[in-house]
Amino acid sequence: MNIASEIAPGSRNSVTAIATDPDGDVLAYSWTVNGGSFSNTAINPTNWTAPEMPGSYRITVTVNDGKGGTDAMSKDITVAEQNRPPVVSDIIVRDRKTQATVDYDVPGTQYDLLVNASDPDGDALTFNWNVTHGTLSNSNSNPALWASPYSTSITYVTLSLTVSDGKGGVVTRTREIEVRW
Repeated sequence: MNIASEIAPGSRNSVTAIATDPDGDVLAYSWTVNGGSFSNTAINPTNWTAPEMPGSYRITVTVNDGKGGTDAMSKDITVAEQNRPPVVSDIIVRDRKTQATVDYDVPGTQYDLLVNASDPDGDALTFNWNVTHGTLSNSNSNPALWASPYSTSITYVTLSLTVSDGKGGVVTRTREIEVRW
């Protein structure tokens, strides 16, 4: 039987029985399940709409050749909430000394790099900051400390952050900040 073993509540899923008859007889199909609903219980493939309630459900298909030959197959399906990615704001650059939010960099200044981040599933978040120039401390925390470069040859610095919930939900934010002398 072809259908994923874990699916989202309320999702519509194609399900296919793989059956043959050694005599070449036309096969009839009968689908049953202990939750959710089929679009048609007498065709193959068919569509199953999973119930809204997470849990374990058993899909069974009975195949009949119309001449006494019958076989059945079952598969257990887990209906579970699917992981949703973190919700992450744009990158905020805050002067460490004045606590003011800034839109440009004054060389040699220390800044907090931060975002507002949460996970709709309540998963713990990890942070990974990167900068193209300057020195980064606490790159795995929110906020991270960035000491901007003291160089006349740099005009822009790219700040980037990857936030992960550890369950496949990943969000990346990038921001360019102008260096002003």
